[in-house]
Amino acid sequence: MDSTIKTYRNNTEEISCIVSGLDSLSGYTGYLTVVDEIGGTEQFSINTGTSDGDIVNFTITFRVSPSNNNITAGIYKYDIVVSDGTDNYTVAQGKYIVLESVKYS
Repeated sequence: MDSTIKTYRNNTEEISCIVSGLDSLSGYTGYLTVVDEIGGTEQFSINTGTSDGDIVNFTITFRVSPSNNNITAGIYKYDIVVSDGTDNYTVAQGKYIVLESVKYS
């Protein structure tokens, strides 16, 4: 899945992704990683083993906090990967666009 996520700087964002093609997500961890479009420097990473992520059935949900989104407005790249420590599956990727917030810039 290739898609664009738009969010405002210093805002909370909830991102959900439905995983298909696997029999179960039991034993898997989901990862959301955002990197610079040029250079690939990691801006933040969230996994489902924390209070900021969850897997229910085949839906992965990430809660991007204001502190995660406290990055310079611009265009970044993201991907969502599920892994059981041996096998890794990229289930979504695309552009992560951070817009300047009037109140929280």
